[in-house]
Amino acid sequence: MATAGKEFSHTFSKKITFDREGIYSVAAAIRYPTDSDKKNNSYAAIGPEVLPTMQLPALWDMELSDHLHGFVFDNLNKWKIGAVNPYSGTKALSHSGEVKNWIQGDNVVLNRVYLPAGKYQFSFFWHTLQNQTGEYYNHTFDVMIGTSPDALTMTRKIMGIVNESAPEKAARKEMAELTIDKDGYYWVAFKLLQAGSMGNISIDNVRIESPEATVSLLDGNAAYTADFALRGDEWQHYHPLRMQAQQWNEVTESGATYLEAKEFTANGITYNASYIQAPSFAVAAGKEYEFEIDYEILPLDADNPLSGKERIAVYSSARDLPKEFVEAGSCTPDEKTKVITVKAKEDGLMYISLRPADSSSGIFRLRGFKARIAGTHGVDSATADRGWRIEGNSITADGTETVKVYTIAGIEIASFTSGSLDLEKGGVYMIVTSKGAVKVSL
Repeated sequence: MATAGKEFSHTFSKKITFDREGIYSVAAAIRYPTDSDKKNNSYAAIGPEVLPTMQLPALWDMELSDHLHGFVFDNLNKWKIGAVNPYSGTKALSHSGEVKNWIQGDNVVLNRVYLPAGKYQFSFFWHTLQNQTGEYYNHTFDVMIGTSPDALTMTRKIMGIVNESAPEKAARKEMAELTIDKDGYYWVAFKLLQAGSMGNISIDNVRIESPEATVSLLDGNAAYTADFALRGDEWQHYHPLRMQAQQWNEVTESGATYLEAKEFTANGITYNASYIQAPSFAVAAGKEYEFEIDYEILPLDADNPLSGKERIAVYSSARDLPKEFVEAGSCTPDEKTKVITVKAKEDGLMYISLRPADSSSGIFRLRGFKARIAGTHGVDSATADRGWRIEGNSITADGTETVKVYTIAGIEIASFTSGSLDLEKGGVYMIVTSKGAVKVSL
């Protein structure tokens, strides 16, 4: 009950939940019928803003304005969004300055995401001052998740980094598995617990997803052939900013589209190319898969001849995480086509990534890429009535044609009308008869 000429305060005990997206206004009013001045009996103010909810696959790339004003900055308030070492685009989430073993941490909370119960992968890229290591540059931070945007009430840790820096030229990627037991809204927080006196960290492209294969290689006849002109966006370009790595670019020449990367050395610094990654493949444990790569490795110019050590390294992995990439083979300058076989260790996904290696300069071209189950390879078209057939890694002539076999570079290695030619190492060859030429993969 309000009394004339007196001040009073009141706290409402009923809580209001703001679930729907939008900007809310809050109003309060006093009911006092005999009040002679009713102008000040009500008050209205702008209330909380509930931002658009992130949906799966959720990507916080720090570029959109709703990401910016949706974040909750607290405590030391040294987190900000700006043009400091972004992984992609023009902005990153960054923190500068020292943090000393603060249990509460200096926190930033991302705007909410709706997650149905299930299993997910959580990942992000991070960077510290380039080429600087040691205690003055190291950071310790946890990534937390909770059901409210209050970092101090979050008790579940997704992952943590302890006393590390990421000083490489290219940003470092981290990944953790995340299991959600109940459908609902969730908030992710980065809790910086310690940073050296020269601390400077950038975080970008935070992602929550359930990775699915772009291409299935589970069926016996399944196969994939790259089309860089029409489906070039299937390929992931790692480290897309030139400040981090040289890029693979689409080039169209004489009607053919291919990917090209250049490496060079200037003032004693080698500018290396980044990874290019094929679409993800669904694979089965214990099965072998073949990846046929058409490529070229050329000198950068007349002043920078090839040393012969240059190559395109080919990596496989079960997760899209560079620190787990395992080299499965390589493409060298003396060949134009390479078939690399990889055995899947478990059911799930397989990623194939390529990157120039052991070079100080050169032009690297990816002209073609095919994927298939090992043993399902063969000719590009029907083999009926050709005068020869394939049996395993052997080419057998039936006596009706002279069969000539060439390497993909055009070097003749056999000519016969009967019997078999055994090619134990496999590879890609051209088989020529009077009925035409056919490219085969063994």
